[in-house]
Amino acid sequence: MNSSEYEFKIALKNKKQGEVVRILKAGLVSGGKIVEYLKEEGCADIALLFEKDTKTRFDLCLTAGDIKKAYETALEIKEKDIFQRLA
Repeated sequence: MNSSEYEFKIALKNKKQGEVVRILKAGLVSGGKIVEYLKEEGCADIALLFEKDTKTRFDLCLTAGDIKKAYETALEIKEKDIFQRLA
């Protein structure tokens, strides 16, 4: 029985970001829903470490309040509506 998902959720609930990152980097928990779960739990900053899609990264940057990273990501995307959202 793999308890990694349970350990991940407990670490997340207990705000042990280092443990959450360790579990994710080790690949002990995977799947497309992890980033969405992190965002729902108010941990968009951690989700940013693992998201590759630029538009999703942009949304996560805004959610996390990281305007500098949001701007850098907007420069990569180069779409007018993205810059309007950033403004």
